[in-house]
Amino acid sequence: MGKYTFSSSREQKAKDTDRPHSVWNGLGCLMMVVVPVMSIAGAILTVQFGLSAGWPFPAVLLRHITAPDWIYFMPGLARLLLKVFSVNYLLAYIYISVIYIVVLGGLMSILYAILYRMTAPSQYGPMDVPPIKKKAKQYKR
Repeated sequence: MGKYTFSSSREQKAKDTDRPHSVWNGLGCLMMVVVPVMSIAGAILTVQFGLSAGWPFPAVLLRHITAPDWIYFMPGLARLLLKVFSVNYLLAYIYISVIYIVVLGGLMSILYAILYRMTAPSQYGPMDVPPIKKKAKQYKR
């Protein structure tokens, strides 16, 4: 810390530069909606194509889901869940969409890491000391 500088002004500048650009917040919010919608649509298309092409799906995924008995005691919940459970191949759609979400999320993470690596600010700021360039001695027995 110098004689004529105040630590409060330096901390204020550091706080402003530490935040990511606001575009990244909007992009992340958009991806939270786009990736699940794309994966659900892809799962529906995959299951329909797989059934028409004769792919061997496990029988557990193709069975019809039934609601538990206690659901029928709550009329609002029963009406909603009966409509959801009436969808054919619902378990196959759910499992394949989860797989697509994981794959798309992984690809987006890799793409983001590559873009951040290319456009990231310098690792060291103007107040940092440059790293020590130290050569290691060769080990001899």
